[in-house]
Amino acid sequence: MVSVKATLLLTCACCISGSTFSVGNQASANHGAPSGPVAANELAQAEALFRDGRFDQAKGSVQHFLEAHGSSVEGYNLLGIICSNQQDYGCSFAAFQHALKLNPSATKTHNNLGDLYASSGKADLAEKEFRKVLATAPADPKANYNLALLLLSRQKPSAAIPLFERVHPATPEVRMNLVRANLRAGNTAEGLNLARQLSLDSKADVQRHFTLGLLLADEKQYKAAALELEKADGLKPGTFEILYNLGQIYLNAADYPKAELVLRRALALKPDSADAMYQLARVLQEESRPVDALDMLARAYKIAPQSTDIIFLLARVSMTQNFYEDAIPLLESGIKIAPERVDLHAALGESLFMSGKTEKAVDEFRKLVDRNQ
Repeated sequence: MVSVKATLLLTCACCISGSTFSVGNQASANHGAPSGPVAANELAQAEALFRDGRFDQAKGSVQHFLEAHGSSVEGYNLLGIICSNQQDYGCSFAAFQHALKLNPSATKTHNNLGDLYASSGKADLAEKEFRKVLATAPADPKANYNLALLLLSRQKPSAAIPLFERVHPATPEVRMNLVRANLRAGNTAEGLNLARQLSLDSKADVQRHFTLGLLLADEKQYKAAALELEKADGLKPGTFEILYNLGQIYLNAADYPKAELVLRRALALKPDSADAMYQLARVLQEESRPVDALDMLARAYKIAPQSTDIIFLLARVSMTQNFYEDAIPLLESGIKIAPERVDLHAALGESLFMSGKTEKAVDEFRKLVDRNQ
């Protein structure tokens, strides 16, 4: 089942992508730069091929360039970037290391190497590279931003805040991550104040309100999140994604009447959405309307019979109505799909016991005990 998630944030923006890596040498503009307009044009052509997604041609072009210009830091940076996009990380690492041999103080190369480490899950090495940049260029926006994201992903929001604050210009993405960092650091008032200011600066931007709302919901600030999704709905009414997420936010905030209204609007736009049916069934269950919830879940199950979330809730609501015999085959099918789900096993054990199948219930509970040991 889809859950409320902020769509941008926290996946380290330092993950490999052509737009993230940097080709030039910020620390020393002329060190290892292509000599002459012909050489510069040749490197620019290789970069253009890369931007067009023609990675093999771009790699061949830059390798040809480096045969004649072996001291070009820019050339080796570009080679490293191309290799990373081809998922040839050994080639990428070697190219960045060679660039650093040519110019150990090349900040953009250190940033690129940090990006490579971060995308490979080597957070400690990535942090070292970004800190090397900041030791000589404390205002470097990329190193500040990527190190802040790295620290935020490692549950160190307080350490990330001053780094985000150093990034100029403060783009909407930087400001959103600063909101998240403050909220996670417990600076709730400051985080919400930053979110309000960002919202005011983006009055007509539906995507900004939507993304900000998801961020706030992800941090369990449901009142502020609902306000942003309501603004998005006002700017672009009749959008399923907005209504679906707004309905979930109302549900999580225990505002069930609004949740039902909005989710029914979403279903009117996509009548076959099993996800929307599932969320609406959750609302109906919370409103103590089990018969309506069962009807909605039965419809959802026909559309998505492999969804273990739907299976579990359908079985659980059935159990509240003493339909234990009906719940048993549902839960057994769910366990075949997701044998690791403890809640399915527990519900099956309960259903078996309440149906008088004591021995089978004991076996199921024993499996749970063994699983936890």
